Amino acid sequence: MAGSRRGLRRRGVRVLDSATVRKMKRNLQSFSLAGVVLIAAAMLVLGLDKLAAPDDLASALREHGILPLFWQGVAKRSVPVAEIAVAIASISLVCTKSLRWLSPIPIALWFGILLAYSAAALALGASGSLGCGCGMRRGPIETWWPLVMQNAGTLAFIMGTAFVLRGDSNAHTGGCLRSSKISSPSG
Repeated sequence: MAGSRRGLRRRGVRVLDSATVRKMKRNLQSFSLAGVVLIAAAMLVLGLDKLAAPDDLASALREHGILPLFWQGVAKRSVPVAEIAVAIASISLVCTKSLRWLSPIPIALWFGILLAYSAAALALGASGSLGCGCGMRRGPIETWWPLVMQNAGTLAFIMGTAFVLRGDSNAHTGGCLRSSKISSPSG
């Protein structure tokens, strides 16, 4: 009967047993990995969309007026390729069990760049008559705040995912948080 309970009550506080804690941790890690795969899949689709129509991205960058003309030409070719590479790298890391905890890092770096760009556009009062030229952002941007908040929210989720997945890495790699020898004050 005691084994069927999910936790013990001690002084009015529920104390979870180790099996329940492990199950909760596995569920949180599964949710985190699903989030990484979902964001990476969206990035892959949007990168392919930008790759198919680079002039839409170039006209959007020109309309924003943040990048000089030379960098607009570079960005219209490199941004879609970089977005696809980040998506593939993240999905590949998810599929590699010992390196799974690294999977959010490429996405975090990418969304850090997007956050910096959208914050700069907001600060500089960039024109928003065109989005990024892909997906839902083909239409006009009335204000940059929703895009800044979207990029910040995605970055925060991915960093939380990295924290959750990093906690599991010690079990696979024998990481730096475990010590093979515990010293005692008397010993």
